[in-house]
Amino acid sequence: MKSFLIFFQLIFFSIYSYAFISDPVPDSTSVSNDESEIIFIRNTGTDFWLVPYKTFINDELVCKINHRKYFRHKVAPGTYNFAVQFSGKKRKGKTSRRNIEVLPRKKHFILIIYMQGIWTSEIDAIEINEETAMTYLKGMKKDKD
Repeated sequence: MKSFLIFFQLIFFSIYSYAFISDPVPDSTSVSNDESEIIFIRNTGTDFWLVPYKTFINDELVCKINHRKYFRHKVAPGTYNFAVQFSGKKRKGKTSRRNIEVLPRKKHFILIIYMQGIWTSEIDAIEINEETAMTYLKGMKKDKD
């Protein structure tokens, strides 16, 4: 019985330590010379969890991101216009936009948020820092799109 408890504790602590030590965003795809990396994170509530959100950069569809997933996209440095919407392959005119300055050789984390109003609902993209992004990325999987 004592050996079973020791074995159980060993397994529990090894799994527990792996969850906190492992990097949720591995650096296997390193950012080259002047390229920057944008990581879209979707960690929404239970509403619309079956619907992939369409993300746009400069009115061009980049990915369809699913619930509790993240997506990596490499871009050149510069100012980009980000938008997110529920459906459609082309950005709609009334979709809110965010202009974000992308710096060279940096990772930029874009969090997709869902805002529920009384009569309407809306999704938006905001930039967050790396420390906050790592809390969201724990336990998430990379989206295949």
